Amino acid sequence: MGMMHFSSGKHGLDYYTPDKYCDPFTLFTRDMLKRIYAKEHELRRSDAIQQAYTEADSNFKQLEKITEDLQYEAIQSIKEDKLATVNRQVLLRHFRAARGFLAKDEEFKDATDYFQYDRAFQREEAPLIQCGSQVPVEGIHLHTLDGDSIPLSNWIHPNMNKPLLIFAGSLS
Repeated sequence: MGMMHFSSGKHGLDYYTPDKYCDPFTLFTRDMLKRIYAKEHELRRSDAIQQAYTEADSNFKQLEKITEDLQYEAIQSIKEDKLATVNRQVLLRHFRAARGFLAKDEEFKDATDYFQYDRAFQREEAPLIQCGSQVPVEGIHLHTLDGDSIPLSNWIHPNMNKPLLIFAGSLS
């Protein structure tokens, strides 16, 4: 899965790195990042945030603001004095860049949904899927915009000699 918005810590299949000088460890320790990711995960899954995402619907600016606010709240929740005077956008930029530094760190692999379900790198329980990969489709269901669930295997036929291309996305 490629994340197209930088708030996920990625842009496409690449990690978000705003510039070569944005080293998250100049502001955050590993322990701080663990606590921030835990709070972000909790906030993102909360009923209030999910309701806000639902109400924002396809208003990209509003979705972006909800995500920015919850990430900033997560950073502020750890109450570290050294972060108190750092500009909000600087904090967010460094926090989002941390994902690239921690992407293959086993200690962080389940820190958030973004880490856990990232298919852009190889893991035993999440094999790398790239363009042209042969992917087993048993048990994979597609969900349509009207809420129906359709087995992926329904779209693939044994004598089909054309590739199947699926466009998918997520706003939250």
